[in-house]
Amino acid sequence: MARYPHQTQESQNLATLRDHRLRASEQTVARNQQGNWREEHRFALAQALAHDDFLGQPIAECDQMINYRRCNAYQPSPIRFPPPSNRCVVPIVPVLSQRNGIKS
Repeated sequence: MARYPHQTQESQNLATLRDHRLRASEQTVARNQQGNWREEHRFALAQALAHDDFLGQPIAECDQMINYRRCNAYQPSPIRFPPPSNRCVVPIVPVLSQRNGIKS
């Protein structure tokens, strides 16, 4: 009886995919995939996974910020000119008359 029953089925499935040049039987390959799951190995694996999760969070936050900045790139606001006024600050008729040599 296997200590972890689900591993037996996975090992059998993987053993069927072995290279045809391998001399070992499917049963030998499946048995060798079960591994040595001592307590200290599981502890070290749990620590490594926790460390990977810890390092993955800041990386995911950076990826989110990059995507946000890329999708919401700086778009300058349109230039707004003041509304036109109908009044002319400089009296245009005397200025044009003088330039064109017209005497009023």
